[in-house]
Amino acid sequence: METTLRHPITQLAATYGDQMLALELTFEERMVTMGRDQVRKQIEKAREKKNESATRAGKNLIGVSVDQVSQVLDAFVEKASTGAAGRHHSAVKYLR
Repeated sequence: METTLRHPITQLAATYGDQMLALELTFEERMVTMGRDQVRKQIEKAREKKNESATRAGKNLIGVSVDQVSQVLDAFVEKASTGAAGRHHSAVKYLR
C-alpha cells in the first residue's frame, strides 16, 4: 500500500532522517491497514446479524436512497392526483 505524502519524500528525509522517516512510514501503513481491517470486521459482523444498514456505509446508502425514493413517490402522487383519465391508484390517499 502506498502512503500519500503532503511533502516530497526527499524533504521529509532531510528534515527527520532516513531512519525516522522509514519508521514513520511503517507506522502510517500499519495504521491504515488496521483501520481498514477494523471497518471490514464491523461490516462482516453486521452482515452476520443481518444489520448491515447500521454500518456507516449502510447509513450513507439509505440516506441517498430515501431522497430518491421520496422524489419518485412525490412525482407519482402528483401525477395520480391530477384527476385526469386513466388509472385511479388507491395508494395515493395513503401517500399524501
